[in-house]
Amino acid sequence: MILRMREKIYAFEKYNIDINSIADYDDLKFVERCTTAEDFREYIGEVDAANYKVIVDRKERIGIFSFRIEECYGVKTGIPILYIWKKKSISSVMAMVAVVNYLFESVKIDRVSMVIFENNREMNRIVQRVGFKLEGYLPYCEKRENGFIGLKYYAMLKKEFQELCTYYEGM
Repeated sequence: MILRMREKIYAFEKYNIDINSIADYDDLKFVERCTTAEDFREYIGEVDAANYKVIVDRKERIGIFSFRIEECYGVKTGIPILYIWKKKSISSVMAMVAVVNYLFESVKIDRVSMVIFENNREMNRIVQRVGFKLEGYLPYCEKRENGFIGLKYYAMLKKEFQELCTYYEGM
């Protein structure tokens, strides 16, 4: 799979992104460190660390993710909860691609949907670069100390993801 970004083409395989279950004490400590980070608590909130998988780039832990599945009218939608610890631009994008690929190929869902706070610029940028489509915006959804924050709803169908992969492989 190849993803085009900033006029350069990067091979997905080059990044060796893996998604692993928590395998040892170091993985568990990494997940706990991520879930206690200030921006994690701001955008995601309180969670059970044991439900997360570790995103690894060349043996280096770069993030964590978990997901839930909702089914409506026979369509299975995966809703990932993703946190990137190492916020390098290409690693973040490749981690998102790996998560989407994992959900489509391993979990066998039909659609990936993400709900992101409007002020989480980094994650909004990543999902757009990966090819998610903005499906909706709800202003004033959550009250915070500084006022209200809106939510952006993004989604990608399995067919759209496969078409993007095929397009970039053909380049």
